Amino acid sequence: MQETMANIDRYGVLCCGLSCVDMMLMAAERPKTLEAITSFDGTKQEAGGSCSNTSRVLGSLQIRVLASTLLGDDPHGKELLRQLNESGVNTDHVVIDPEVNTSLAVLPVFKGGGRGCYVDLGANSVATPEMLLGDNLDLFERVPFCKVFHFGYPHLMRNLQGENLEKMFSAARRGSLLVSLDINGADKPEPSVITEALRHCFFVHANLEEAAFVSG
Repeated sequence: MQETMANIDRYGVLCCGLSCVDMMLMAAERPKTLEAITSFDGTKQEAGGSCSNTSRVLGSLQIRVLASTLLGDDPHGKELLRQLNESGVNTDHVVIDPEVNTSLAVLPVFKGGGRGCYVDLGANSVATPEMLLGDNLDLFERVPFCKVFHFGYPHLMRNLQGENLEKMFSAARRGSLLVSLDINGADKPEPSVITEALRHCFFVHANLEEAAFVSG
């Protein structure tokens, strides 16, 4: 058993894809009209998006985890890095680009349940496979202890869909990583976003509505 646990401790997860700061407006009233002044009770900022959210949770569980995502050199990017590092996530492969802004989602959390979502996708709109995984997609070779590649929200990342998504997943499989895909953000039938990449996936996460959209 000790030898088995020692082997597990050496393995890791590479999380990649969409990251943002979730700024939650707590105990928000529902606006009576689109232009009504509406109150809320304080704010809370958390790491959001598939890459930062998943890697932070895994890190807090003391699982060896790396994050690869694109952030701006701005206060929101610094806050994401702080939360990831605080949770034990390896951020050596997080890309900081002063020419882009870190994505921000503003989430009014309504009294009585439910929430809204306003998002500036920012850096996620320009991220490419080469930015996140290296010019030759060789990051997998540089982190051989990673056995799982988790990627999230391709429907919200225009340069990481279709052929580019398949290219990344194919590279991960050549490196013998299991591929996990989170399709949050699938809100209309767009089979070209993930169809070719699905053959490389071992795990796919979707709610019922998202699953219906991608399955036709």
